[in-house]
Amino acid sequence: MKYQYTLTIENYRAALALHARQKWARRLGYLSMYWFLPFCGLLTLAYEAYLVFKGQLSFTDNQSWKLVVPVVMLVLPLSQKNLVRKQFKLMFPSENRTLNIDIDDERIIVENPGSSESTFTWNGILSFAQDEKFAILFVTKGRFLFFPTQGLSPEQRIELQELTDRHLPRK
Repeated sequence: MKYQYTLTIENYRAALALHARQKWARRLGYLSMYWFLPFCGLLTLAYEAYLVFKGQLSFTDNQSWKLVVPVVMLVLPLSQKNLVRKQFKLMFPSENRTLNIDIDDERIIVENPGSSESTFTWNGILSFAQDEKFAILFVTKGRFLFFPTQGLSPEQRIELQELTDRHLPRK
């Protein structure tokens, strides 16, 4: 099965989200980073504003340092999204975002034309994950190969499923 695709930042974020959904610890980290921390920060800032307006707290009492932690809790997810964007730009410069993947019974070749080519045998692949948008082949617990499955034909989807069923252990 040969497949050529062009990556976008949205593709990369979707692949990272699929990766985060594979284990409970990653899911909890994702939920805490993007939902729980900002919610707690917002709640703390709202409570501090309530105390200021009620007159029980004044910024002249030099209590403004209490605002640092909630503001950091709100800004942390935004900085994480910025880091993901920078990481994507470093890994895939704008002129090298068209990739090729060739998967058969013997190996997997991922090629970034004019830049790099990586070959993996099926023994080097730990597991496989797929949703309606992406497929991920895990090389290690934290490293994976990913490619969009939206452009695959039904025959290619069936071939991919058969290859992974044959070569990867069942969970």
